[in-house]
Amino acid sequence: MALIGLVRVSTDKQKTQRQHDALDPICLKVFEETISGKLATDDRPALLDALSYLRDGDMLTVQEVDRLGRNLLEGLIVLNDLFQRGIAVKVLEGIAAGEHTERSLILDLALALSEDRRRDIVRKTRNGLEAARLRGRVGGRPPVVDDDKRAAILDRRRRGESIRTIAAGVKVSVGVVHKTLAAAEAPPSPLIGSTATVPVTASVDQAHEGDHDDDEGHALLPPVPVQERALEEPAAGNESQAARALRTVARLGPDWATDDNDVLWWRREMRAGSVSPAWPGTGWTARTAQHIPITTGAGKRGAYPSRIKALTAVAADFEARRRARTEHADVALDGAPGWRLRQTQADHDRHRWNVVAPTGEIAGTVTRAGWHDQAWEATAGDPATRHYYPVPVQPIGDEPGRSSAEGCWRTRNAAALAVARWHDPA
Repeated sequence: MALIGLVRVSTDKQKTQRQHDALDPICLKVFEETISGKLATDDRPALLDALSYLRDGDMLTVQEVDRLGRNLLEGLIVLNDLFQRGIAVKVLEGIAAGEHTERSLILDLALALSEDRRRDIVRKTRNGLEAARLRGRVGGRPPVVDDDKRAAILDRRRRGESIRTIAAGVKVSVGVVHKTLAAAEAPPSPLIGSTATVPVTASVDQAHEGDHDDDEGHALLPPVPVQERALEEPAAGNESQAARALRTVARLGPDWATDDNDVLWWRREMRAGSVSPAWPGTGWTARTAQHIPITTGAGKRGAYPSRIKALTAVAADFEARRRARTEHADVALDGAPGWRLRQTQADHDRHRWNVVAPTGEIAGTVTRAGWHDQAWEATAGDPATRHYYPVPVQPIGDEPGRSSAEGCWRTRNAAALAVARWHDPA
């Protein structure tokens, strides 16, 4: 039996050392993620990697039960999945401390208390910000732009520098530059019987979960239908506020557009991800729509040399995920009642089919061998296991359907039938 650890924090500014100090000495391997615990399980890659790594007899270990999820429903889904696979959970601290092999009242209570505690923090923070606002005081996180940065932004703009050049030079986001310039150009609005105050910039979710793309706390608005424009920067002072809403990214094609916060949208209706200047340092950082960093081949964050290359990486990652979800074909398997062959768009690109058992589980795959026109490779696994371990299925002797290529089958149907027989020899 091995202990496999899971460490989770919500933002890059939070520290994981306390959890590592508790887990590293006792765990064979520790997986770490920087993502909100309120997200669905499928949107948490590190958690999925930990679940895939677990073997029979292993135990998933967390310091506190809310590391599995700050949402009661998602936490229960994770626990049920583990217990159904025979994997125990070890909690080191809190009211649920101990080893658990099945759902219990104490686990449900611990997750419910965790969700309620977060909801209480959100409520108190919102009330505190509102009370401060009524008294004319500024609440939330401190302003990003002080007097020196504001003067630098306005001076650079007067010299004709582009928005993005200013943002990189002053080390703020593009959205902050836009807001600063808009505030400088807008006429002051008179307030009757009150004193003007600076608006609160931080939302409650940002204060506690940090699940937004840029570090300045701007709300991301959904795209609005506007006239498409090219990516190039406009001349100084010639861009209206309405025209800034979305711009077509010419190098990516008509389906792609960005907004003021450098969020990339697909067909102006689906958020694909975002990019931002890497600071401190040089380059650009790319993130998915779930705020997961997209690394380069070297695995480095902020290593994209230009904005357009970071946007290209976001588009490529989104397209790969979209194609992996888009169904391309679904046909019955001849000779095996109840079995089917299914294929997503991504599978079609790889000349691969999924062999689906009558239970609906993926029992294996068949793939066309690239070196031979009449050669299909087959792999099988346990359809009752969520993350099956592929096993090559090869012809034995003069088995019907055998290809002249070694270890392959002559047709797709023969390879798929071999997968079905591997699961049900009778």
